[in-house]
Amino acid sequence: MAALGVGDGSWSMVDSGIHHGDDSIGMPSAMALTSLLAPTVRVQLAWNKEGARHDIWRELVHHVHDNDNDNDKEEEAVMECVWDAEEEWQVAERLFGGWREKKASSFCLAVPAMKRPEALERLATVLSSFSNQPFVVVKCELHPDAPAPYIQIKMLDSTNQNKVGVRPILPQEETVKENMAQWVDGFLGRNRLCPYTSSMRASAVGLSSVGVSTGPVGLRVSYCLKQEEGFLLLDAVWTCIRELMETPESELATILLSVPAYDDDWNAFSHVCDSIVEPTLEAMGITQTCIGRAWFHPLYNTTSVGHDTVLPGHAIPHTMVHNFVSSSSTTTMDASNVLSLDQVSKANDLVRQTPHATINLLRRSQLNAAAQYEASLGTNDRPPPNSVYVRNVRQLTPPPPNHNYAAIVYSI
Repeated sequence: MAALGVGDGSWSMVDSGIHHGDDSIGMPSAMALTSLLAPTVRVQLAWNKEGARHDIWRELVHHVHDNDNDNDKEEEAVMECVWDAEEEWQVAERLFGGWREKKASSFCLAVPAMKRPEALERLATVLSSFSNQPFVVVKCELHPDAPAPYIQIKMLDSTNQNKVGVRPILPQEETVKENMAQWVDGFLGRNRLCPYTSSMRASAVGLSSVGVSTGPVGLRVSYCLKQEEGFLLLDAVWTCIRELMETPESELATILLSVPAYDDDWNAFSHVCDSIVEPTLEAMGITQTCIGRAWFHPLYNTTSVGHDTVLPGHAIPHTMVHNFVSSSSTTTMDASNVLSLDQVSKANDLVRQTPHATINLLRRSQLNAAAQYEASLGTNDRPPPNSVYVRNVRQLTPPPPNHNYAAIVYSI
């Protein structure tokens, strides 16, 4: 990190790339850079990429500083330029991770090579809509209004950003992972609640015919607190997304990210997932291309969500599942298969009740492959529509013993 004096203020500069290795890594592609420069510079760029990179960096620092209305205040301001962040998930991970690492009152991230920079504007709009957050989005500009796309965020009160009150006593990471592993192996896998996950070691099973390799389930833990209003949770979520995208599926099929600070508060967890995590995923446009997601909690309660149709991240509404079960019973003409709405509701919630508040991050490619695989089956082999929900509630009626996660008492 080098210090650069600009005007009356002082900016700390961080010139970085996502990958490290030979001298070419961390450099933007010629196409990405030339799109940011005047046509008269393009011939020179072919001979001097390092010089072009330096020019953009210098112009960015001056542009951001000159447009910062608070640059006369004494504050620590950090600007980071990530030259090879092309994908939305790379940019989001660096934004939240960079701000956490630098702990500066002002953080600016520039991404000259971002393929779809309009996503950065959408993210800025979403972040600006959050209430009770410790930050404010100062500005987001794209080329040609700025030398390169960037977003600038400031702490509202840097003196209080680390004051979160009394810290709760939380289970150790090893305990959390042990609990989640037991849930995957002893509950999810044993009851075959997910047709493509049989154990911690084997997820995305049965999809080799459509090009998907079996891989393990990854367990991750974040110790962000409820008082932090979700900001550090965003950092953890996007860090996991980047890990998932950069790791071969045979080495990491899916990730369960547990957040034990939310274990005793389903409403708070549901709120932070629906109102903070989900909007950033949607803003960056990755839910249809890269990532699937699902929320789990010891006290998961579908009724409290209040949805009557499919809602991203959540369980299917009880009434919809009950209709699936009723239709299945009518088809089989077996009155003994009929389950009451109360029975369906309890079983439907139980599928989502884990030992800890958890976000499951899935590969969209695997979800698409599963749909492709089922579509390729013959008429006699293809499972009926929505049969997985019917099978799950029947499997969990009556509920199996020793799976009341709401009653867990931690020994720390």
